[in-house]
Amino acid sequence: MGFFSGLSRILLFILNIVCLLIGLAMLIIGLLYTVNFTQITDRLDEISSLFQLAPVILMIVGGIIMLISFFGCCGALRRNSCMLTTYGVVLIIILLLQIALVVFVFLQIRDTLEWQDEITTALEKLFEDSSDAATQAIDFIQETLECCGVNEPPENPPASCCGGISPCNNPYPNGCNSTRLIGIVAASLGAIELIAAILAIWTAHSKR
Repeated sequence: MGFFSGLSRILLFILNIVCLLIGLAMLIIGLLYTVNFTQITDRLDEISSLFQLAPVILMIVGGIIMLISFFGCCGALRRNSCMLTTYGVVLIIILLLQIALVVFVFLQIRDTLEWQDEITTALEKLFEDSSDAATQAIDFIQETLECCGVNEPPENPPASCCGGISPCNNPYPNGCNSTRLIGIVAASLGAIELIAAILAIWTAHSKR
């Protein structure tokens, strides 16, 4: 029992480090977007407020993930049953809230495609813009989200569609307007949170 308890504690610590890095990445991406690409969102009159709000939400979520992950790391290192149990319960609550949010968003998308059409139009305007600022924004979006084009890769994809490799012979298959990207990220983060919550509660229980 002691061996498996120690192993679960190590795995929990590793998962929290991964979550900590994910939260840090989200925070940095939100900051970079806010600092470098405000001039781009100003041109997207239809949904400029949505584009400006997105990095703020990203930074808030990233900060929360970092805080919770740090709490989990402390609980794993100190072998504190109370901290581990609290951490596990908080993760489960957050996971349930995320599931509820995802369900709500997809129900909204199913009922009305207005936002999706506006986002598509805004992305098309951005990709048609030939200015240096627009090019930098497009490269940033494509390299960060590993997507290419609006709905699908163009005939002559830029290097950012291949992770900076030129010529780009094997571009990312998904367009930057693909809801599949959001689904993959949300599902991956949810799976990590669920595993971390189970490990935390099991480790806390095994110490008793």
